[in-house]
Amino acid sequence: MAEELIKVADVYLVKNDENFTGCNVGFVDSVKNKRGAALVLDMLRQSMNSSAWTTMSIMAVRDQDAQADQGAENGGNPDPASDEDPE
Repeated sequence: MAEELIKVADVYLVKNDENFTGCNVGFVDSVKNKRGAALVLDMLRQSMNSSAWTTMSIMAVRDQDAQADQGAENGGNPDPASDEDPE
C-alpha cells in the first residue's frame, strides 16, 4: 500500500513581544470533528516521541541562511550557536 499524505492542520508559533510562548494548531477541513482533532494530536505526540521521526523531520529542512551553508570545512564556525553574543 502506498503512503499518502493528508493535510490536517497548519501549525503556528505564538510570539509575545520577542519571545515564543507556544504553538497553535489550526485544523483544516479534512478534520471533521473533535475526535479527529484528538486523533491528529495523539499521532503527532507519538511521532514526536520517536527520535528517528524527529531527526528525519529536522534533517528534511533546507537551511536558508548563509551562515548555515558554511561548514567547518569551508572556514565557517562548526557551532553556529556559539556565534551568539553573550549577554
